[in-house]
Amino acid sequence: MIVSPELRNGTSWDYDAQIGEAKVHQHTAVVEEEEVNVPAGRVDAFKIHTEQTSPNTTTEDRWFAKGVGTVKDVTTVRNEDGDLIKRVTLELQEPPKIS
Repeated sequence: MIVSPELRNGTSWDYDAQIGEAKVHQHTAVVEEEEVNVPAGRVDAFKIHTEQTSPNTTTEDRWFAKGVGTVKDVTTVRNEDGDLIKRVTLELQEPPKIS
């Protein structure tokens, strides 16, 4: 995900694309700035929420820390009836190393 260097609570944007025969629509918003706990430690991050309504229903919550990048990502995919298909959680395991 490309993120503006000027992240602010309440900022939002839409993304529309054609991938093969499928039309993709996503709405993304910066929800809040909060402290998130991941295996790498406590991090101050912006929570960014994305909802995809087509071709399937997917939500993605990402916690993005300036100077680090995405430190946590929770993606949830549901079928047309709203039943959970899968949920994937990714978390930063170690602080970034600067060499």
